[in-house]
Amino acid sequence: MTDKSSWFKRKRRHSCRRVLKRHEASSDIRRSMINNPELWFLDEPTTGLDPAIAATIKDIIREQKAKGTTAFLTTHNMYIADELCDRVAFIIDGEIKLIDTPKNLKLQYGQKLVDVEYVENDKIVKEYVQNNRRS
Repeated sequence: MTDKSSWFKRKRRHSCRRVLKRHEASSDIRRSMINNPELWFLDEPTTGLDPAIAATIKDIIREQKAKGTTAFLTTHNMYIADELCDRVAFIIDGEIKLIDTPKNLKLQYGQKLVDVEYVENDKIVKEYVQNNRRS
């Protein structure tokens, strides 16, 4: 077998596995909605998934939210929480210690930080701007 043909076979197997994984993940999520629950519990629904599969899962969550389903989502990924949640709660030692909208939490506790990346003299320069100070 030539290197080129074995590369194509590996690529095809990888593509098939990816399609199957996407189908399985979205099928699991859709199956959990069979009884049309008013309250839907999801534990880290996008963890370990490639970005395309995670996007499909997030779309399903948004569809159910638009239909009026309340999703109780656990995640350590604040980007996911910000993207999908109307309210975020921080649970510490089994107690809700803080709850608010993602926007209010970012305004109150977030850092004003911007990553700046540009080319100068044929080199990539990275700077971090925080509270109008460069570092």
